[in-house]
Amino acid sequence: MKTKIRILSLLLIAFMMLSLVSCNKEQEPKAEPKAQVGVLKGPTGVGAVKLYEKNSLVDSIGKYDIFMYETANANALVTNVLNGSVDIAAVPINTAGILYNKTNGGVSIIAANALGVLSMVGYDEMTDIKQLKGVTIHTVNKGATPEYILRYVLEKNGLDPQKDVEILFYSTPADAVAAATAYHNQGKVSVAMIPEPALTVNLTKSPELKLIFDMTDEWDKVSTTKLIQGVVVVRNEFLRDHPDVVATFLDDYSESVGFVNGNHSEAAKLMVEYGIVNNEAVAEKSIPNCNVVCITGTRMKESVFSMLEVLYGSNPASIGGALPSSNICYVASNEAK
Repeated sequence: MKTKIRILSLLLIAFMMLSLVSCNKEQEPKAEPKAQVGVLKGPTGVGAVKLYEKNSLVDSIGKYDIFMYETANANALVTNVLNGSVDIAAVPINTAGILYNKTNGGVSIIAANALGVLSMVGYDEMTDIKQLKGVTIHTVNKGATPEYILRYVLEKNGLDPQKDVEILFYSTPADAVAAATAYHNQGKVSVAMIPEPALTVNLTKSPELKLIFDMTDEWDKVSTTKLIQGVVVVRNEFLRDHPDVVATFLDDYSESVGFVNGNHSEAAKLMVEYGIVNNEAVAEKSIPNCNVVCITGTRMKESVFSMLEVLYGSNPASIGGALPSSNICYVASNEAK
């Protein structure tokens, strides 16, 4: 009898221990997944260099992994957002519209991260955009924001992009400048429209090359909408399931942008380390013109949606054929008016 009682007691103790273990497991917080973040080298990469540095240290961030994509490989980043392998991405603003349309509203813009970064360079003096009539313009990113900014500014100045100028596209800013130089050497007038930091790199390398037009200035002359070139998007499924991860990323991204704008020398070292440019002095000089920002909330929504309206009015195909609903811009409850 005593033996049976002892066995029953042991079984009861074992059951209680299993119950406690089970309860403890249920009380353990569910681990948040790491967000997969993609940024393009260039202005969006510049704003994220401090995050990229932190992310390269083992378990220093914990909530997300960041990967830089070559600008010429922007389609790979877009594809990875569409297939769900990238949760948060820094992309041109027109690409955000395309992603919204391709996913039937499956992404949201959570920040504006780059203002105007384009300029025209060449070897001939010009003072008015209208002087581009009959000129060949060498540039980058066919089907992306630079093309539509160029076409918009030309049209607002009375120039037909199809008839009055020739626009040729290249894979890199260096290729565009090289082509403009070749035209110049043949006695032809031409310009290259390129972004920072490539602008400063090429002006430093070629003393004869001149800065002709700052495209942000030219945009401001013909539009009341703030020129926004880059934004940060998130897949809505990820935002819905992990809002805290997204909020942490935005806080850290804003801190990184503040570091870049306030510490040009240190930021320049990171730009070289991560392959955005290969010269610290040039990198440091380019930072002010990269116009990296982290604008969120209602202020972001107003500016971003106005820019999408301009792009749609200029060419609906530039943002995927349809103007997104204003809910493409996500405003956290604590940032709403």
